[in-house]
This record gives sequence, C-alpha cells and structure tokens, in this order.
Amino acid sequence: MFGSAYPCSFPICPQPIMCPYDVPVPQPFPCPVPVPQPFLQNIIQPVDVPIPHTIQPVIIPKPVCVPFPRPVPVPVDRPYAVQVPQPVPIPVPVERQCPVPVPRPVPVPVETPCPVPVPVCVPVPQPCPIAQPIIVREPVCVPVPVPIPMQTPQQYQYRVQEKNNERFFMEGFIKDYLQSPADRYLPTYYSNMCLRLLPIFELIINRMFEHMPNARIVDTVLPIAQNLFRAHAAPITFLYHTLFVYEKKLREKSNFRQSLIIGMIGNIYHMRKMEWCFSNNFTSYIENYLRLDGEKRQLPSPVFNSRYAIDLLHKLIYFIFLNSSVPIYEKNSYEYNIDWRYNEFANPSLQLIHCLAIEIFFYTGQENFNPWKLFAEPFITADALIPRANFLKYLNAMGLLFSALPEYYWSQLFERMYQIFEHPLLLRCSPTDIMDLLNFRERFCTHTENMVCCFVAVVHSIWLHGSISHLQPFLHLFQTQLLQTIKTENQLLLAFQLIGPFLQRIQTESTKLLLEVSTRANEIRIQLIKLFRI
Repeated sequence: MFGSAYPCSFPICPQPIMCPYDVPVPQPFPCPVPVPQPFLQNIIQPVDVPIPHTIQPVIIPKPVCVPFPRPVPVPVDRPYAVQVPQPVPIPVPVERQCPVPVPRPVPVPVETPCPVPVPVCVPVPQPCPIAQPIIVREPVCVPVPVPIPMQTPQQYQYRVQEKNNERFFMEGFIKDYLQSPADRYLPTYYSNMCLRLLPIFELIINRMFEHMPNARIVDTVLPIAQNLFRAHAAPITFLYHTLFVYEKKLREKSNFRQSLIIGMIGNIYHMRKMEWCFSNNFTSYIENYLRLDGEKRQLPSPVFNSRYAIDLLHKLIYFIFLNSSVPIYEKNSYEYNIDWRYNEFANPSLQLIHCLAIEIFFYTGQENFNPWKLFAEPFITADALIPRANFLKYLNAMGLLFSALPEYYWSQLFERMYQIFEHPLLLRCSPTDIMDLLNFRERFCTHTENMVCCFVAVVHSIWLHGSISHLQPFLHLFQTQLLQTIKTENQLLLAFQLIGPFLQRIQTESTKLLLEVSTRANEIRIQLIKLFRI
C-alpha cells in the first residue's frame, strides 16, 4: 500500500469513482512557505502522471491568470550623499638646475704613411739556427694499442723464433741434415710454457736434494713445483727415481721426504684416480690431508707394522695373480679401464709396484721401521700371518717389492746370511742329507720346512726379480769375508745353492765377475780338502 511491494487490502476503486484530473477545484490561498512534496515523488516520473492502482494525492493546481494580492512597497527615508566643498590647490614654484654645455675635444687628422710594395720571391737572409734540446713528454707505463696484422700460427711461430733467436734440437737437426728451413714440417715454437718449465723444476729439486738447503727454500720452491707436476707426463716415475737415487740424503729427513711425497701425489691423486694404487691406510691419510687446509694438515702418519706389510703384499698379489683369472671385460674397476697405450706405465702390476715402493719410502725413518724384519722375516720363520695356500705367491710379491727398493731396505740380508751359515741344523747335518735339507718345495709340501730352506727361498726370490746390483754385494762378500766363515762342506754347498741358479746370468752380464767367483770357490774347495786331510 502506498507504493510498497505488498498488495493493498482495500478493494480496487472503480474508474468512475476516482476524481477526474482536469476538473477545476477551488484552490486555497497559496502559502508563501514551501510545502514538502508527497513521498510518491520519490519515484522517478513526472508529478502529474498518475500511478495506477494507487490512491492519488490531491494535487493543487496552480492558478492561471488569477490576480492575488501583493504587498505594496512603502517608501523609506534613506541617507544620500551630500557634496562637500574641497580646497583649491595653489601651485608652488620649484627651483631646477639648467643644463650647461660642456666642451668636447675635436679629432685632429693624422697623416698615415703610404705602404711600400714588398718584392715577391726575394731571398731574405735568416739568422743561423742554434741547436736547442727538444723535450718530449711521454706517458710512462701506459699501454699503447699496437695493431697486429692477422697471420697464421706458422708465421707467428717463425717470427717469434727469428726475434728470440732460440734454436731447438729438431730445428737444428732438420737444418743441418734433413731438409731446408722452407720445407720444415714441425713448428719450432711448439711446446707449452708449463712443459718447458718442468725440466727446470726437476733440476731444481735434484739440486735441492744434493745440497739439502734450509727449510725456507724448500717451503718456497716445493709448493710451486708440486702444482706444476700436474702436467707432468710421468710424475710417479720421476718421484720414484728421485727417492731411489737420493735415498741416503733423505734417510734422516723424514719430514721433508713425506712433504714431497704427499704434495706430489696429492696433486694428481683425484685427477688420475690413484685410489687403487695404495693401501687403505695410506689412501685414507691422503684423503684427510687433501680435505684439510693449513696447519690442520699436519696429521700423524699411520703406524707401519707387520700386519701393514702383509696387506701391501696381499694387494700386490691380488692384482698380479688372484685377480688375473677373471676376464677383462667383466672387470669394472678403474685399473682395467685405462688406455695403457698412453699411460705412464705399461700394465697395472708395474704401476702398483712403483706406488707401493713410494708408500714404503713414505714410512722410512718411522720408529721401529725395519723393512727386512717386516717383510722377509715372516717368510723365514713361517709366520701365521701369511696364508699357507698362497705362500709362494706372497714370496714372489716380496721379491718383486724388494727388487724395486734401494740396498738400504734389503741390506740386512747379508747379516742374516752370517747367522744362517752358523745355524746348528746346518752344522750337524750330514753331507748326504744337505740337499734334502735345502729343498724348499719338498719340505714345504710335507710341512717340514726349516729356517735354512726358507732363507734360501727368500734369497732366490729377491735375486730372481732383482738386477745384477743385487748380486754384486754377495759376490764381493763371497770373495772377502766368507773365506773365513766357510769351514765345512755343508757351508760350501749352501753357498753354491745360493749362487748356483744365477751363474748363467752373471756370465751374460759380467764375465769378469764370474771368473773371480769361480777362482775364489776353487780356493775355498782346496782349503777344505786340506782341512779334511789334516
């Protein structure tokens, strides 16, 4: 109702009942105060438009042309402007200065000389020039871009060679014997600067070992050389030969020797994947050393004992004997995936022997480190640490390892030899049973081996894998000191048993030495015959 959304409750009025829109209705007197419009005007539509179905409000139409009373204005007295008489201004005279004319100078005409014509191309005498120093200011230590023409590498190398006047062996060989310089096929400036510095550092390291300078020079030069040896073609071979040759000078310098070994191997350890070349203890020591920096790298080295030595021999026989029966294509380890054509060593066994020798060099000088006692004595005494099933393989591995070490490591062999020559078992044995006593194979198979036959097997293993340098000390000993030691036939047979298998080799490599040995042997035999006759 009245514009709401709900329907109206009253019945809808018919159309005739509603008031017509245009019927005149008497209007009241208009109110001068505005009256608010009905609320239906809120709907947006004209006021005079009826809304259907609603009660329309009464709209008072505005009268048209009907007069209505209006108030008459009453005149009110208001003030108006009255003119006031103003005073008349009187002019006052002011004194002003009159302009006075100032005299100005009049310009006087000046006579100018007439130009004299100058002759053309007439030589004029000039003063004699005096030599003055010329000061040239140039920037110091400022790089100046110099245009370099494009040229081929051969032309650049040839120009560098002409400028430096350096002569290589191949260039001189071609120039003097084979071809003319125009037909050369090898560039003269071919090497890398790093590769050209390597021989110099090798020479420096060797001279350092010969003169043994103070630690400051070693600490300065050695780190540079160690990093440079990453590009070396044969770093393990160089390190092995250096430690082998200068073993006497480095014997008492254990710290210096260990820093050299760990520094050079540490630079090529991960690059060449050398984990398989060393024992587990030494591998963990290198990895801990590379992981730490500065003073933390001063780690205590592992203790080298008899168990450690047997593990080294086991690692050697594993790669030479035990692991050789498996086909190569079934092996996934790194040592069987190396291209041995371009490797430093020809096979895994040779590389492993060199690396294990370097590892033994590392422990030299350690307290209670005796190579002969750790490696050879377990075979002489038939120690239980050596597995009996692979006893001969361990024996060969020991001989291979001693053949790669200097004389200092196996020199106790001769001291042990004096003890064996004086062994009671050898003295009370009859001459008819001496050959059975020295037969190692039969004694080992029957579990009746003794110290004498085991010593013969150890000596044969070392001399078989070694060079003539391993035999020369014994031959010299046989000519000098054994003459007073050998007093029985059994001792002479033992000496012949030791040297007999190598007589053909001595004849091939040193015939003069063989003649001297045979002469001494005859002298000992004649001496023994005289003793038995007496």
